Amino acid sequence: MAQIIERLESHCEAREVPFGKVYKWHPGYVALECECGEKVILTATSTIITCPQCGADLGGFVYDIKERAEAPPFRSPRDAVSRREEEG
Repeated sequence: MAQIIERLESHCEAREVPFGKVYKWHPGYVALECECGEKVILTATSTIITCPQCGADLGGFVYDIKERAEAPPFRSPRDAVSRREEEG
């Protein structure tokens, strides 16, 4: 069984700039160490669900990431403008 080394939840980071705010989206990921010693980083969009060295199934971790994943607060600059207009 793989061991979780690091887990980062998806989040949005806001930074103040002279004329407003800049938002940067950070998707969540899990860094694993397989029992064979191979280190693997998985995200909600990972296509590799087995250990590249020994073939151990890591699909459960990808499923867990997808369950916890949040959608970005907006998808494009147009969405951000639409939200601002709705909020007033």
